[in-house]
Amino acid sequence: MPSIDCPVCHHVWFRIGYALPSVSLEGNPADWRLQQRPFPVPLSTWLDFAEAIRPAVPASEPVLPGMDLGPLQGLSHRPFRVTWNTVFGIVLSEEVRDEFASLAPEIPLVRTNLEGDNLPPTYEIEFRSYGAELIKETTDHCDACGYYQTVFPQDPKDYRIRNVPDASLFTLRNGGLMIAHDRLIPFFERELGPKLKLTPIQVEM
Repeated sequence: MPSIDCPVCHHVWFRIGYALPSVSLEGNPADWRLQQRPFPVPLSTWLDFAEAIRPAVPASEPVLPGMDLGPLQGLSHRPFRVTWNTVFGIVLSEEVRDEFASLAPEIPLVRTNLEGDNLPPTYEIEFRSYGAELIKETTDHCDACGYYQTVFPQDPKDYRIRNVPDASLFTLRNGGLMIAHDRLIPFFERELGPKLKLTPIQVEM
């Protein structure tokens, strides 16, 4: 989804880290237009895009500026078992796909379109929010386009979340954090090593 150029608050903005690789827009009237290089569009145009794709997006997921749809595309310069990136999340090689699927059978795994020498089939983990959200304070909220500034606690250990789903891996409707059940931690510690940074998070009961 392109970024928004809002005529009310005058912000040009988007969010990063949101992707739904399982969502196909084939046959959707917005498909061709959204395949063009992302750029700011007027709020009215963006709202038309959001309305057009809403039926294809799971009901629990927000439609946001900057959200990526469809399988991951790109080039990998070397084979991998598991790789992580703040933009596209976590990608598994075929070698570990079944192990992960046995640990988290409810989490969608989507075949990527990554290319590279000696690269086996790879699968992107789809992070959905399932309605979960970060409890936070906001400022400069725009009722027209949804823009806001966030006031986070100084220490990430003070973050709290609510509407926690019955899922072993998820993100948040209003924040790009990736939340994992503790049963998945040994898998990620083994595969990601020092790339993995863990912070316990509090849950509102």
